[in-house]
Amino acid sequence: MPTSGSRELELMGDLSIHGVAVPVTWKATAQFTETEVKGLATTAVTFAPFGMENPKGPFQLSVEDKIRLELEFVFTKG
Repeated sequence: MPTSGSRELELMGDLSIHGVAVPVTWKATAQFTETEVKGLATTAVTFAPFGMENPKGPFQLSVEDKIRLELEFVFTKG
């Protein structure tokens, strides 16, 4: 594990929403120090793979078919 600097990473796994699991790749940037790893991971998915429809309401003009997720993380080295 690096003890300094930053790295671009790809995190791969399944994302579960409403009991439906879909493989997702997160793009992440992590900063490393002697005591911790911290960073931000982002991904985007659409509604359909999870069996969901775009939200609709009487006063909404439109909703983009993209769900953008961000995960800020901090890990302390043990």
